[in-house]
Amino acid sequence: MDIVVTVNHSSGRISAAFCGINDAPFFASADNQATLTSTFGIRFYCWAVALFADTSMKEALNAFGDVEQYFRDFSEKLAAALLESPTITGRIAAAENYLLHRLQGSRPVKPNVLNALHLIIKSRGLISVPDLCASLAVSQRQLERLFAEVTGASPKKTADIVRFQMIWQDMICGRSCNFSDLAYRYQFSDQAHFINSFKKFAGQPPLAALQYARS
Repeated sequence: MDIVVTVNHSSGRISAAFCGINDAPFFASADNQATLTSTFGIRFYCWAVALFADTSMKEALNAFGDVEQYFRDFSEKLAAALLESPTITGRIAAAENYLLHRLQGSRPVKPNVLNALHLIIKSRGLISVPDLCASLAVSQRQLERLFAEVTGASPKKTADIVRFQMIWQDMICGRSCNFSDLAYRYQFSDQAHFINSFKKFAGQPPLAALQYARS
């Protein structure tokens, strides 16, 4: 989950968008206009945005829109500082000050969400929702409501995304490119099931995605 800031040095203007969790592939188009721009990003762990934002994350899945929908004072409190700072170090300091100020008085994330996310990450996304609920002694309905408020995604979808990210790390870091082994390790019924699941997130088969990333 990110805040993506674009500074147009030619016009002296700044634009910012909030990007929620994505469970579908997309391609970013290049801007060919002859203007001098720079981009600055703020990345959050999926469980952390709720500590800073003005609203819940219920509508944040696959969201990409005006940052002030979630951070209402962004333009007033941070945009000018980012525009005026000529260095990445200065922008980082300005963003940190802004976020630390917003953190004051925020409500902590519910322990059940944090504990569930710990189990999901520890299991590489392989833990089932019933096992999550049993470990936390919480109902599936309650856990899904808490996840929607904090992350915008259900526990099952979050686990699927974590599993995809773990698979991609294994592939891109060279730990394994044997798709049969990956299908077995990440508990797919067969290689075809693995490939179809991968395409749902990456938009292309594993081999094509790997070749594209390395090109």
